[in-house]
Amino acid sequence: MEKAAGGEAGVGVESRLEALGRQLEALKLDSDKRLLALEEHYEKSDNRIRALEEDYRRLQEENKIRDLQEDYRRVQENYRRQKLSMKVACNLRFGYFDDLCSTFVQLPKAPAVFRQNKCLAFEQLAQDLPADKDCNKGHITEEKAFDLEGCKVNSDLIERSHLVPNSATCRIDWGVIVQNALPEGLRSDEVAKKVLFGCSDQDKHIPGIADLPFNFIYLGGQREHLDSKAALMLLPLLSPQQQFEWKGEGYKAILIGAQGTVYKQTYFKLDTKAVLKNSEYEPCQHHVDEESLVKEICRPMRQNYLLPTLYQDDREVLDQSLQHIETLYKDVCLIQCEAPKSLKQLLQDGGFWNQDSKRFNLTKVSGFDDLRDKLRNEKKVKAFKGLKSETGQPVAEALPCFRVITFKGDSQEEQDLELHTAPHPLLLSLRSMNAITNHFYGDLPNGRSSLLLMSCYGGLEEGMAFDCEQCLRNAFGEEYDPKEKYVMGPHGPEILSCDG
Repeated sequence: MEKAAGGEAGVGVESRLEALGRQLEALKLDSDKRLLALEEHYEKSDNRIRALEEDYRRLQEENKIRDLQEDYRRVQENYRRQKLSMKVACNLRFGYFDDLCSTFVQLPKAPAVFRQNKCLAFEQLAQDLPADKDCNKGHITEEKAFDLEGCKVNSDLIERSHLVPNSATCRIDWGVIVQNALPEGLRSDEVAKKVLFGCSDQDKHIPGIADLPFNFIYLGGQREHLDSKAALMLLPLLSPQQQFEWKGEGYKAILIGAQGTVYKQTYFKLDTKAVLKNSEYEPCQHHVDEESLVKEICRPMRQNYLLPTLYQDDREVLDQSLQHIETLYKDVCLIQCEAPKSLKQLLQDGGFWNQDSKRFNLTKVSGFDDLRDKLRNEKKVKAFKGLKSETGQPVAEALPCFRVITFKGDSQEEQDLELHTAPHPLLLSLRSMNAITNHFYGDLPNGRSSLLLMSCYGGLEEGMAFDCEQCLRNAFGEEYDPKEKYVMGPHGPEILSCDG
C-alpha cells in the first residue's frame, strides 16, 4: 500500500509539472505575442516619427520659400517705388498761371469788402500821424532779413522789394485804394497821402506804409517779375476779412509764377529730395495702385507745397485762395473804374508830369488808363478761378506743385525763427492783382504792361524819370551815386536824371 501511495504521489507531481509546463508555454507564447505587438507598435511609431520629421522638414522648406517669396515681393515693391519716385521727381514742376482756369466775372455794383471794412493797419497810421503836419517821403533802415525760402539774405541778388512803391510818382496811384480801406470819417485825400508817405514832426520822420517793415519782401529779380512784368502772385491763405483785420500775425501764402523762367530768375528751386528719400516702403497688401503709391511718395512734399492734382484738400486750398483774391480784385477794379481822375491827371495834379516824365512814361501811363477804360466800358474783368480740369494723363506724368511760403509774425516769440517776416497780406494781394491783369491784358513780348496799380520802373529809361533810389540801388548797387544820379558804365558815367 505504501508503494501504491508513493506511485500516486509521483503521478500527481508529474501532472502538476505538466500543467506548469503548459502554463509556461502559454506565458511564453503570450510574451512572444506581446513582444511582437510591441515591435510592430515601435515600428509604427518609428514610421510616424519619420513621417513627422519629413513633414517638419517639408514645412521648413515651404516656410523658407514663403519667406523668400515675401522678401522678393518686398524687393520688387521697393524697386517699383524707387523707380516711380525717380519718375515722380522728374515730372514734378512748379505750377504756372496756365495751370489755372480763367473766366470773365462781372464787376460788382458796390465793393464787397472795401468801404464795408476798415484795414486796421491803415487806420492805426491815420490816427497816429499828426493832423497839422505836411506829408513827406522818408526812409527806413534795413535790418537782418530772411528771403521767401527762409534763407538769410547774404547776397545782392536777393533784393529788398517794396509792395507799395518807394517812388513817389508810383505811390500816388495807390491813394484811392488806401482811402477806400479807411473808416468813412478818415477818407480824405490828405489823410490818404499821410498814410502813404508819412510826415515829419519836430525833425522826426513818422513813416507811412511804404516805409514800414510789413511793406517789404526779399525777392530776386523783383524789378522785372514784381514790377515791370508783374509775373508773380503771392496769395495769402487768409480771407479778405482776415487780411483787413491783420495785426502782424504769421500766415502762409501760395507763390505762383507766370511760367518756369520766373521761378528760375527769382532763384526758386523745386526741392524734390523728400520724394527721392521717401523710398522705403512696407506694403500692407500685395499690390498698390499707382495713384495711391504716388500719393504716398509725394506726401512729404506737402510740408512746403500744394499738389492739387493729387490731393483734394490741396486743391480746395488753392481754389479757396483764388476765390479770396477774386473778391478783393473785383473791388479794386470797381474802385479804379469809379476814380474821378485818370492816372495821367493824378500825375499832372501831383506835379509829376514834366517833360521827362511825358517822354519816358507816356506809354506806361496810357497802358494803365487804357486798362481802366476797358474795364469801365465792359463792366467785367478776366480772373483766375480754380485749378484746370484733369488732363487725362497718367497720374505720375503731370504733377504741378505750388510753393507755400510760411511767414513769421512780428511777436517776440517768433523773432528768432528763420523765416521771412510777414508782409501785410492785403498789400500782397494788391500786388498779385497786377500779375492777374498783366497776364490777361498785357502784351509782354512787346514790353507793354497792363497793371492795375502803378509800380516802380521796369527799365533804365523809366528809371530816369522816377525817383526810386531804392530800385536804382537794387539795380546798380554801389555803382549808383544818389547825389550825382549816375552809374559807372563801361564807357564812363551814365546819367540817370535829366533834372539839370
